[in-house]
Amino acid sequence: MAIYDKVMAAIADIKANPSGAAVARLVKAEIIKLTVSGSEKKEITDTLVIGAINNYIKVVKEEVEFLPADKKAAKLAEVEFAKSFLPAQISAEEVKAALVAYVAASGIETGNPKAIGILMKFAKEEFNGKFDAQELSKLVQAVALNK
Repeated sequence: MAIYDKVMAAIADIKANPSGAAVARLVKAEIIKLTVSGSEKKEITDTLVIGAINNYIKVVKEEVEFLPADKKAAKLAEVEFAKSFLPAQISAEEVKAALVAYVAASGIETGNPKAIGILMKFAKEEFNGKFDAQELSKLVQAVALNK
């Protein structure tokens, strides 16, 4: 089942899980916003949906910092529900191993900033939605610059 279909199923399941349906509706709004931004309407793909879910999660995490303690748990539960739509997450060790293998296979010269861009392009395509973007950036820099 495509990720978008999972979001739509959660919305339809409003009686069984009202709070989950509310989160799914907010995610759907983010998806719609991404499909109509710019001059052309974009096709709904898993990549676009993953981006929308990640945007939603980022916004909610930023909101949590300013909430009173009694409301934080509910918002963090929303984040966890939104994460349930994402593909299975992989570990930092698996990501690092894949980056090192890509460097070896492609012959990228590490130790210079150009390697970061090449590795980041590979990493975004390979790990979109499967690993935290900020952590991915740190791993890419570490591998590209031999740290």
